[in-house]
Amino acid sequence: MYKKILTGIILLTSILFLSCQKNMTSDDSSLFESLGADFSGSSDPNGSGQIEPGTITAGEWNDLDNWQFWTDLMNENSWNSFKDYWDFNPTNRYSVKVVNQDNRPVVNAHLELIDSQGNSIWKARTDNTGKAELWDDLYNLDDQANLIQLSYNGIEQVLNPIYIYENNINIFELNTSISIPNNSNIQFVVDATGSMGDEIEYLKTELGDVIHTIQNQFNDLNISLGITFYRDENDTYLVENMPFTTNISDALTFVDEHYAGGGGDYPEAVHTALESAVNDQWEENAISRIMFLILDAPPHHESEVIESIHESIKSAAEKGIKIIPVTASGIDKETEFLMRFMAISTNGTYCFITNDSGIGNEHIEASVGEYEVEFLNDLIIRLISENSEY
Repeated sequence: MYKKILTGIILLTSILFLSCQKNMTSDDSSLFESLGADFSGSSDPNGSGQIEPGTITAGEWNDLDNWQFWTDLMNENSWNSFKDYWDFNPTNRYSVKVVNQDNRPVVNAHLELIDSQGNSIWKARTDNTGKAELWDDLYNLDDQANLIQLSYNGIEQVLNPIYIYENNINIFELNTSISIPNNSNIQFVVDATGSMGDEIEYLKTELGDVIHTIQNQFNDLNISLGITFYRDENDTYLVENMPFTTNISDALTFVDEHYAGGGGDYPEAVHTALESAVNDQWEENAISRIMFLILDAPPHHESEVIESIHESIKSAAEKGIKIIPVTASGIDKETEFLMRFMAISTNGTYCFITNDSGIGNEHIEASVGEYEVEFLNDLIIRLISENSEY
């Protein structure tokens, strides 16, 4: 059941990457026509024929699940400098688990990390597993956490003393029944500048299979899809957003109207796109809220831009939005670590396209441990499923 939800996601992930077309049977073509989109086939830009789905390869690395590896990495001078570069300090981690009297995970509990003066430091919401991450001094503001406050369906609890991750997990146990949402919000935020052109055609081919799977398997989970395309200042557009919709036809039409172009310099308007996507109409009561941020270039390294990113990340965490970056060819180490900072801060994970498929320009080797190479469409589907099941 969740596989199809994943499917839904993949659809957009492929789609994300702009106008789409795919080689398929007449039956599949009829399905697309019924959805209001025309897909006549996508050819290999290298001239070797039609592109088959399940081609792009990728890896995933969850720094929260490999915390000792991350801590060791941040203690190395060559990597530690990225914390100062982006003014991120994901070090003081407070992990929280919320369950009820039957040890069932509590979804969408509001959590707040508070200092000794009663000031709010960081807010988050529990995910489908009842877990959340809170951060002290994330932006080098000399915060000092004192307690964690919880709010859920009229229940208010305070936890004190509290523990950083290395010492213990902070556990709340509530005497309450649990409401399990059956809706999910999936947002695709896509870099649509010209530099994405080396991989877009391959990514688009996944769309047809995703749609087909969604139609056949998606029946238990109500998935709303949102799409944000962005470029840079002085391009034909800066950000274009399709608000969340359950109408697949509308989503496909919106994607079909976009193409890669513009850009010019290396950095792009990532911060503007991030702000727009975070401020979309995310549902208050959803079992998962996932933002796939697909890009191949960093934001502009300016103080106003970095401050904007900080605010968007803080807002995403408060709303329970998990940011899952997907980096393509062209990124550098500064961008890799910014994406990992974003994922860590919002209880997300980091994904990266690899060289294994031979598609696109060269991809840098991620500074991670051992990981499994997967097809990108399968990876996105898996992540959607894992973050939406209960």
